[in-house]
Amino acid sequence: MARMARRSAVAIVATNVHAGWTHPTVARARGAVVACAGLLLIAAFATYRATDPSLDAASGERARNLLGGLGAEAADLSLQTLGLAAWLLAGLMIGAGVIRALARDPGKGKSRLRWRVFCGVVGALALAGVLAAPSPPAAHTEINAVFFPRSSSSRSAWCKNSSSSPFGQAQSA
Repeated sequence: MARMARRSAVAIVATNVHAGWTHPTVARARGAVVACAGLLLIAAFATYRATDPSLDAASGERARNLLGGLGAEAADLSLQTLGLAAWLLAGLMIGAGVIRALARDPGKGKSRLRWRVFCGVVGALALAGVLAAPSPPAAHTEINAVFFPRSSSSRSAWCKNSSSSPFGQAQSA
């Protein structure tokens, strides 16, 4: 009893919160919440309209998204920043949440699940970056011929015309 008296109220609350947070039933419930959040994101993405009022689109009408204004903003933000990889991240949320909710001992495989989720998020962000990588513009044919040669003749043709100005007019001597 003397040991309990020496502990502060904050330490007692922190211990109780930690015990409640790590309880297997609470861990399963958190997994179910994550899976439901992923399902809600999928529903928001599926009913996304670019004309819905959101952070970058003003409109006088109501949002037609299934989840209303919040769903329209979440879908717009996710799809504008991540593109198609946002669908992958929502699916990853569903998968991780279901695994956590159905686990016999949710605390046992916690670090392995965290590692898988981390790798999935990094992979999805890498996929978003690759899908967003711009292709070389067709208007810059001289630059494309040097950096993206289709044949050796296109490179030699550019080298022959290298005396011209970058502005397209021949320089006079």
